[in-house]
Amino acid sequence: MRKNKKKHHIYTIVVSKRKKGLFIIIIFAIVTGIIGAQFADNAPEGSYSALIKTSCEDILNPTPNERTKASPMLYTGSLLSFCSPLFTEKGEALTVFNPKGADTADYNSEQYSEPKPLPSSKNAEEKNIASQSLKIINATSYIINAAELADANFTYDATGDEPKVLVVHTHGCETYSDQSGKGLGKSGTYRTTDAEKNVIKIGEILTSRLKDAGIAAIHDKTMCDYPSYNKSYINSMEVIERYKKEYPSISFVFDIHRDAIANADGTPIKLTYQDKNEKCAQAMIVCGTDAMGLPHPYWKDNLILALKIQKVLEDKYPGFMRPINLRQERFNMHETKGSLIFEIGTHGNTLDEAKRGIEYLADGIIEVIGAKY
Repeated sequence: MRKNKKKHHIYTIVVSKRKKGLFIIIIFAIVTGIIGAQFADNAPEGSYSALIKTSCEDILNPTPNERTKASPMLYTGSLLSFCSPLFTEKGEALTVFNPKGADTADYNSEQYSEPKPLPSSKNAEEKNIASQSLKIINATSYIINAAELADANFTYDATGDEPKVLVVHTHGCETYSDQSGKGLGKSGTYRTTDAEKNVIKIGEILTSRLKDAGIAAIHDKTMCDYPSYNKSYINSMEVIERYKKEYPSISFVFDIHRDAIANADGTPIKLTYQDKNEKCAQAMIVCGTDAMGLPHPYWKDNLILALKIQKVLEDKYPGFMRPINLRQERFNMHETKGSLIFEIGTHGNTLDEAKRGIEYLADGIIEVIGAKY
């Protein structure tokens, strides 16, 4: 006679031997993270958080030479960021050598610190960070052959009657400085809802230039970072998807930002390029990837487009473009094969410098996607 087997209850959790170690580590990390966060050090990397993160870092963030597919461990890292603030990336101080702090808003754990208003006695420091030979600041573990990708047999044609380009503003409230380096926002801040003073104006100029070149472009003026900054990328993704549904012809989504770079004492750094007697803000292209574990099948397509634009502008205006910034986050660029972020100047640049900078950038964009490349 066969013995009756005990029935499994519906709440029984089955873990294979191979996955048991990972399961234990995840549970341990979540529990200790939640409990320990109550008394963690106030320092950005205190002794408690350092202990936990050091113990888990190699497991949660493997760094092989090249990944062809997102690692499940990276999804684990995203999960932990929800469970405890210990596992949420904290932005580093912005310096000229670290162009942009981590922006992990794609999974809603973004940390943001707006540059503080500058005392009127300090002026912005002027610098130029020029790209040469398609230089890439690569924050991922992917191996990139920039020259080979720039020469890839891709052609673009954004002309025609149907809208092909959508210009959006995830951080539409970002603004610039006056001549003294003081922000154009209230009380000298570097954010404003005045669309004549923030990056909405820069997007307006780009859209106008595209239309003049025969490229059907739409400019959405939604300030996706207002009133909630932490939902910026969620809001802009909703904007993009709404337009894609209405206009399936959209192939390019250009997200216009301005960067924030400062010295250790908080003095803004303005990045400028001078052509003849004209001075303008430098521009930088940001490309997202799937390195954080979020699906992004088009990141190489986007990077190819970025490199082609970069190549044209390095040839036309040497010293105008900053190195391309290749990031682990995807920044909603998974929406199309032609999605890019353009950073026009920094918070230390003036609005007039940014207006001139977008004119130079528009030349490169139009040459690549206007059926002339």
